[in-house]
Amino acid sequence: MVALDLQPYSVVEDRGFKELMAEAVPNYRLPSRTTLSRALVPRLYDDTRKKVKAELSSAFEGGTAAVAFTSDMWTSRANESYVSFTCHFLTPTFQMKRFTLNTRHMAASHSAGNIAELLGDMCDEWEIPDDCQKYIVTDNGRNIRAAVRRLPWTERPCFAHTLQLAINDAISCTPSIDRLCKEG
Repeated sequence: MVALDLQPYSVVEDRGFKELMAEAVPNYRLPSRTTLSRALVPRLYDDTRKKVKAELSSAFEGGTAAVAFTSDMWTSRANESYVSFTCHFLTPTFQMKRFTLNTRHMAASHSAGNIAELLGDMCDEWEIPDDCQKYIVTDNGRNIRAAVRRLPWTERPCFAHTLQLAINDAISCTPSIDRLCKEG
């Protein structure tokens, strides 16, 4: 619930939640938010990480020869920069798999070199084989595209982002369309 519904750990201390749980499962003892944050969620993270690593390893050992990544850089409301990294592939039995591998804080400058290093490190962290063909879809940011060109990966710009940029350009060049869009 904390991760799925983006609830704070303190939800276990809310009166309504306590009453709901007491009614639904009378003998259940709710963990404290400290237990939740320091033990239960980290254990769930570790268990999930092991399962994802095992699934990736099994796929590569079974003959998966290519993966597609997506990556996006974004800034939080607190003005902190993050990079997300996802992996998509077909298993040897043609099952589609996708995992969010990382969301990392990026304190360093957003230079192509720093981004390329971070993407490469994330790929290494998840033990993606060097001989595996790697593709990546990104937005059209110059820094991320320059970063990918430094890696032995095949890059494709995000079609939706490219289309949105074209629409924005068309709207901004045509005052009457811009006005209609703003009027709704």
